[in-house]
Amino acid sequence: MAPWRLATVDGAVDLRFQPLHVHREDRNLRLVVSHFAQPVGFFNGTVRVGSRTLELSNVPGVTEDQDMLW
Repeated sequence: MAPWRLATVDGAVDLRFQPLHVHREDRNLRLVVSHFAQPVGFFNGTVRVGSRTLELSNVPGVTEDQDMLW
């Protein structure tokens, strides 16, 4: 999978996420329909908090995308 870039306009967040695996679930219970994807991978880049800049290097993490219809 291709890496993602996560960034804010002010430059406080400048990260790359390299997904390695995606857990997926699709459910149709008639009353509720759900499409769920949860990529697992590593974050690299910087996060600025006030006057401090934090460097992330191969930090494990998870992202999530979910669409639901009720």
